[in-house]
Amino acid sequence: MDSFYEYLLKSYIMFQEEVDMTMFKDLYSSVRQFMRRGREDCLGGEGPHPLYVNVDMTNGDTATNWVDSLQAAFPGVQVN
Repeated sequence: MDSFYEYLLKSYIMFQEEVDMTMFKDLYSSVRQFMRRGREDCLGGEGPHPLYVNVDMTNGDTATNWVDSLQAAFPGVQVN
């Protein structure tokens, strides 16, 4: 699944198809809304550091609190 986000973004960069960027932005917004935990500001503020977690698709609850290899690839998409 993580490659899907990357491929959407790269496809937009290569082919300039607006539908690819629209889908990427919609999905990225949903990831930030439903999978991001922790404080809003990455470098400051109160609370735990931000983390993208695995979520239970049936109810949206946090499924795991660790970073696995698939989650570790997502920051690479964010810096593109």
